[in-house]
Amino acid sequence: MKLTESSAIVTGGASGLGEATVRHLVGNGGRVAIFDVQEERGKKLVAELGKNALFAHADVTSEQSILEAIER
Repeated sequence: MKLTESSAIVTGGASGLGEATVRHLVGNGGRVAIFDVQEERGKKLVAELGKNALFAHADVTSEQSILEAIER
C-alpha cells in the first residue's frame, strides 16, 4: 500500500498508539485527520507535522461529535 495516496482518520490520535500511528502515516506521506478530545495535544501535533495533518475535536462516544468532525 502506498501511503502517499492514502488518507486516514485516527481516533485518539493525539497521544499514545494513536499518535504513533499518525506519525507513521504522515512520516510516510499519508494525510491524516486526528480525532481526539485532547485539543491542545492535537493542535501541537498538527503544528509539528505540517500540512498533511489536521485536528478535529471529536468524542467517539458521541455520534454528533463524530459527524461534526467529519464535516471539518
